[in-house]
Amino acid sequence: MSKPYAKQLALFSLFLSVTVLSYSLFVTYKPKILSSLEISQVRGAKTEKFSVVYPNGAKELGVSKTSTGKQITITATQSPLEVISFYKNIFSLDGWKLEREGQAGLFWTAKFKKDDLTVLVTSSLDQSSYQGKNTVATISISTVN
Repeated sequence: MSKPYAKQLALFSLFLSVTVLSYSLFVTYKPKILSSLEISQVRGAKTEKFSVVYPNGAKELGVSKTSTGKQITITATQSPLEVISFYKNIFSLDGWKLEREGQAGLFWTAKFKKDDLTVLVTSSLDQSSYQGKNTVATISISTVN
């Protein structure tokens, strides 16, 4: 093998190794977001089985009971993806299993399950807010049939 190809192969191998290492560290990262927040900063709604915390600066728009549980609607200053990431961090710290997540058009969703409860978080940009800078999110809590 000639020297230019050997050098390119070595650089590619190094790049690939760094990429794989970075990805594995990213996937396994579990931030301690709650430890950095003061209790007075954490707000949310309490259900019969657990409490739902809201991202910093979020405002509760409404809570409604459904036939299988409860639905909470909030508005937040974070992006839809940041809201989903917030709930992924919160629920993973509490032992919830992420069943699915994804994006469909302007909507981001994540579904969590623990014991007999299921939580579906959906977020999207609030088109009615000033320049669409706020996010509206719904947190649907239901019992598993």
